[in-house]
Amino acid sequence: MGPYHLDSDATRHWLLARQLVAHSRTIRAAVFANVVAGFIYSAVMWHSLTAFSILFPGILLMGLCLWRLSLLSKLAAAESRTLENNIALYRDVITNAGVLGLLWGAACTFGLQNGHPDERMFIGILGSGMMCSGALTFGNVPRAGQLFLLWCGTGACVGLLVMNSMPGFAASGLLLAYMTLLSQTITASAQNFRNNVLRERQLSEQSETIRMLLDDYEEHGSDWVFETNQDLRIIRPSDRFAAALGMTTVDLTGRDFISIFDAGRDRDALT
Repeated sequence: MGPYHLDSDATRHWLLARQLVAHSRTIRAAVFANVVAGFIYSAVMWHSLTAFSILFPGILLMGLCLWRLSLLSKLAAAESRTLENNIALYRDVITNAGVLGLLWGAACTFGLQNGHPDERMFIGILGSGMMCSGALTFGNVPRAGQLFLLWCGTGACVGLLVMNSMPGFAASGLLLAYMTLLSQTITASAQNFRNNVLRERQLSEQSETIRMLLDDYEEHGSDWVFETNQDLRIIRPSDRFAAALGMTTVDLTGRDFISIFDAGRDRDALT
């Protein structure tokens, strides 16, 4: 689980929303890559497969891509949606990933089984590339990434095995090793993302608490509340602090901190 725990529904909602928003940023590129890969697959395999075995998966691929694009606006607005709506959206992403992975896995199986040697080389590269791209684009939604990897990789492995040759057996073993590595990468990346956004939330809450305490301290009688930036220039001086110096907060803001002291040995010591 890592050092940061989901101790409330609000935190779970916030983390899920951040996952969905992060995933939305990869959708356009992922859809474009899937469409391009689909067209190239159709062109390369046109003479080895039947028209139906190419056109039907192609139509299904377009439908999945359009569905994925239709989720884009909802994903981008996840932080303003309810937890229940985001859970339903999360399930849509997982379902889309599973069906997409199954489609590409089947394409690899049929391509490796029916293609010529040079076409099989293309299918091997395609299958490896799709697994890697799926792990990247679904990385912020780990269940979706794992499901895509499972179906796509399994289809490619089956295609290599049905070749019934020693290179096919060896390649399937290597592919299983790649799948294991990608699966662990998805898990580790999701954990890092989770920890980073929860740490960000923790720091934000701490900053807000400090801000509230400072505002309360300033409101209830402190004459000398102010902040300085990295250049030691005054920012957010309190009204009473400014009044004590005989200045307004507008005049005091941005002024060098050392300059408010009278010239002399003590001022020189500060510099």
